[in-house]
Amino acid sequence: MTQGLSTTQEKPERGRTFVSNFSMVVRIRGKFSLGQLQQALDCIRSRHGLLIPGAVEESLPGAHFPVCLLADNGNEDAWKEIVKEELRRPFPGEGGPFARFTWLKARDHSDLVGTFHHGVCDGFSGVYVMRDLLQVLGDPEAPAAPLPLLPHFSTLIPASVTTNPRVRWQLRKLVMTMRAALLLGRLRRRFIRQPAPASVEGSESTPGALPPELRMCILTQTLTAAQTTTLVQRCKAEGTSVHAAACTAWLRAFANTLPGRASRIRSVSSPVSLRNRLTQPVGDTTGMFMSTVETRLNCKPGGDFWEMAREFQARLKQSATDENLFRMPLMFGAFARSFSKEEMGEVARIFFQRQVTYDFSITNLGRLDFPSQVGPLRIESFHNLVNSSDLERTVGVNTFDGRLTFIFIFRESRMTPQDGEQLMRQAIRQLGEASGWE
Repeated sequence: MTQGLSTTQEKPERGRTFVSNFSMVVRIRGKFSLGQLQQALDCIRSRHGLLIPGAVEESLPGAHFPVCLLADNGNEDAWKEIVKEELRRPFPGEGGPFARFTWLKARDHSDLVGTFHHGVCDGFSGVYVMRDLLQVLGDPEAPAAPLPLLPHFSTLIPASVTTNPRVRWQLRKLVMTMRAALLLGRLRRRFIRQPAPASVEGSESTPGALPPELRMCILTQTLTAAQTTTLVQRCKAEGTSVHAAACTAWLRAFANTLPGRASRIRSVSSPVSLRNRLTQPVGDTTGMFMSTVETRLNCKPGGDFWEMAREFQARLKQSATDENLFRMPLMFGAFARSFSKEEMGEVARIFFQRQVTYDFSITNLGRLDFPSQVGPLRIESFHNLVNSSDLERTVGVNTFDGRLTFIFIFRESRMTPQDGEQLMRQAIRQLGEASGWE
């Protein structure tokens, strides 16, 4: 029986530990050795020092990025199983390293998987690390100079935000709310018998033994170069963005699966880069320079696609103010100042197990500043994947080598793989019909 697409807002199971990782996967044509890969990783350590604090002392266990070499069993999608495991596996404590790599070696190609701690760095950081790594791997003489050190992130937030009385009051309310949640949790544990904790997300259990709420499904689809060009040109002609068009397509496709009485007001959470909003340029520096904004759209039947895309773009722009975007990093800073290290573990659990109020989280890295050829190495494809919570449907988007790729991740407790495949086909069909390639 086909499982329906749930629109209810549920809470994750108590006792779960959320692991916040993301992975970048590149398919490479061309030969290199494990020694060359390790040397290339060592070359970029000083450039991306935040990810590997132990690199200052070669004798420390954490002085090198971990690398795992695996043989490809001939399955074209074997990298997806690697990513599912990597997204669930936690990183060590404060000492790092906060990135690790898996080389899946096949006879005619290699899949290189880089996995990063999302509490330490954002998606663009992962792109820059993979780009610099491949530059050195393909050309050992390529420069990998250290990036300049930045002051603490809090000092880079515009004063118009940090001195805003409304923002300060909101932060105080958030701290008070979290303090009350911590107290309530202690009282429940003290006076109410709790069930045994569920399996931890980062456990080493066998993938086949995972319950449905933990099993991930990863689906991918890449447009042709001609389709991508047509989409980009049509978006420009219609006065909107590719991101707005993609979000509109996914929301319309999802709304079409809902029963008649379900609300047609659907929403997307869009990660937004803060790199160009800080008081000092950060360039390619590794770090967590992002926030999110939620955008709603009325997906009424029969609505004009491009009118809806322009409406989405306008709503996104209206919501993506400095005040709204910097609220998240300021909130985490306020939590860190207000709670002990032990309490912060519980704070993170409460935050990541909050209700999901949107239908999709759509992360669009845009057109990647990423070469397709480095020396003898041909970079064939690029995928960006993030570990969504149990209740999220996450769509990764990027444009590499002139082709736009969608990566759809969800738990099988949210929908079946068959439903996910149909939803992705419908979303891409929406784009094709609107752009004119269908």
